[in-house]
Amino acid sequence: MSVIRVENLVTKFGSTLIHDRISFEVGSGEIFGILGGSGSGKSTLLRTLLFLNPITEGEIFIFDERVSMLSLPRQEMLLRRCGVLFQFGALFSSMSVLENVGVLLKEYSNYSQNMIDENSKMWLSLVGLSPKVCSLYPYELSGGMKKRVALARALSLSPEILFLDEPTSGLDPASSEKFDELILKLRELLGITIVMVTHDLDSVKDCMDRFIVLEKQKIAFNGSLASTNEATYLGELFSNKRGKRIWNEM
Repeated sequence: MSVIRVENLVTKFGSTLIHDRISFEVGSGEIFGILGGSGSGKSTLLRTLLFLNPITEGEIFIFDERVSMLSLPRQEMLLRRCGVLFQFGALFSSMSVLENVGVLLKEYSNYSQNMIDENSKMWLSLVGLSPKVCSLYPYELSGGMKKRVALARALSLSPEILFLDEPTSGLDPASSEKFDELILKLRELLGITIVMVTHDLDSVKDCMDRFIVLEKQKIAFNGSLASTNEATYLGELFSNKRGKRIWNEM
């Protein structure tokens, strides 16, 4: 069953073409990747899926609802079923960790402040952070901790789809590996669908079920590493430094 379906999507900004009639589906419970080189339109595609960019042509369906036909209130209701981890965390610098995680519940629920705090602590624990971080502020956190706090906030409304924009960007290899393990754990525990924008090839190997590769406004690849042909197609991309260099040039 597909929770996201994109059909012949065209994205333009003025005369600049970003996506040229691309189509793909994301199945329920999948960890689905959007890959490509710098400037290939990965984050732009994510923003379009989140109603932040207009659809020039084509259609996007989320939970079988045609996005272009939805009213603004209906779009807002649909977005509450989604969580988003932005590339740099986007934590509020004037708020503590606990306040950052609870901000969506404060806005969209009728919970008491005590219930919001307890719920926030639960999500922080689930992403591997101890109660000691609750009173800290973003400037007191490491890069990996900021990502986990932002992830806890993205999960706070118990979304059915989790969107991740470059979740391991800026992390060292060990922290990136731990974050990939956390993503797999969350999918197993919550049954959540995860859409991940990334240029991290290790994430592809470690946790993705399927992915697309964007190149020259088109989808150059759509599938998984399961079959021989697909593995051959991407083989050089996973060959140590040379693979990373090829990827950066895409």
